[in-house]
Amino acid sequence: MNYFAQETAIIDPNIKIGKDTKIWHFSHMSNATIGEACNTKEIPDYALVVGNPARQIRWMSEHGERLVFSESGEAVCKGSGEKYVLEDEKVVKIG
Repeated sequence: MNYFAQETAIIDPNIKIGKDTKIWHFSHMSNATIGEACNTKEIPDYALVVGNPARQIRWMSEHGERLVFSESGEAVCKGSGEKYVLEDEKVVKIG
């Protein structure tokens, strides 16, 4: 294996992953080809990123649902009911 993948990442069998690519927490790779050295910077937990170089477009729960934060920085996963908080550009699951 010429790439790094977090234990929580789900990688389907037919994925093509280039050398030195980093796949972070809670990613699900399906029907994709990922080029070499695609993720070269740290990506925050629960961040959904796209492109090369990767850019964050939103936050996702562990359940795979989009997190929409209130003005007070709180969100609830629609799929699991788990609560998350956004502080200092970091998301933490609180229950």
